Amino acid sequence: MMNDPRAEAVRVGVSSTAVNLDSPGLRALAQAGIELVRIGVKDSSAPAFLDIAGSCRALIAGAEPYPASALAQLPNLGLLARSGVGYDQIDVPAASRLGIAVTITPGLNADAVAEHTVALMLALLHRIPVYDARVRAGQWRDGRFFPEVRGSRVGVVGLGQIGRGVARLVSALGAEVHGHDPALDASLPVESSIHLHASLEDLLRTVDIVTLHVPLVPSTQGLLGAREFGLLRRGSYLVNASRGGVVDQAALISALGSGQLAGAALDVFVDEPPALDNPLLSMPQCVLSPHIAGFGEETIRAMSDLIAAQISDVLAGRLPEGLISTITQVRPLPH
Repeated sequence: MMNDPRAEAVRVGVSSTAVNLDSPGLRALAQAGIELVRIGVKDSSAPAFLDIAGSCRALIAGAEPYPASALAQLPNLGLLARSGVGYDQIDVPAASRLGIAVTITPGLNADAVAEHTVALMLALLHRIPVYDARVRAGQWRDGRFFPEVRGSRVGVVGLGQIGRGVARLVSALGAEVHGHDPALDASLPVESSIHLHASLEDLLRTVDIVTLHVPLVPSTQGLLGAREFGLLRRGSYLVNASRGGVVDQAALISALGSGQLAGAALDVFVDEPPALDNPLLSMPQCVLSPHIAGFGEETIRAMSDLIAAQISDVLAGRLPEGLISTITQVRPLPH
């Protein structure tokens, strides 16, 4: 993949856990002499992080923040490759000013995230963690029945690839699917099975289950708060596999405590990992997973191979696929 005689001097830092270093693409880079270095520190401003990253031509980034102050201390960096599609933790304008290529892996994790979302939804409604614990404790049924996806009204907020994937899956299970997306491109076709709502408020008044699939941007920060939870019918359910900040955490805890929400399934949190004293961790009506919705084996392999191609492009002086920073040429190495 690389024929550059200087390849042995090239280092690529790997801070993301959502990457498979044994994927064909990354393995080929290593065989060509590119040094792939794991970075265990998750604070990009920490000296221990900068000691390694400072000599790297590319970084495979996880969910850790990359503020302008940290990027400014990485003079060799030509590529910041995000494994995934969320880049709210990266100061992309600052990276653009510095000439750093920032990339994502668009579309590759959509199926895995949609599948995990529905798995969370089913585990929540069917109370799988509760029944698992009862059986392990020598107990049996508890006399309760569980709600079903079939016949329910599921509200999908965000109709990108992931949201539409969730809509298709729950529709196949017999749900009535409702959707809302303020950023929806009217020129794009929407499945006829999705009942579109012009406003979030209208959707919330209609559905039994809400699942969130929007990016974390200023307009979606705290998208669901006390007012929005109050619009839902009492005993509704929430699934969030997008970003923790899309939901007002205090309002969520209050809605769960009051019974306004019967339960929540969360793959994401405001602070990750959440503190051990976070009330959500002690609520039995919550099903939780560690921001892992996109970690399917085939998905990680595909994202890793795309990142390898992005690294190869930047090392060859080409603008890479999946570019989100506004640069017109690859940042040269300092003299």
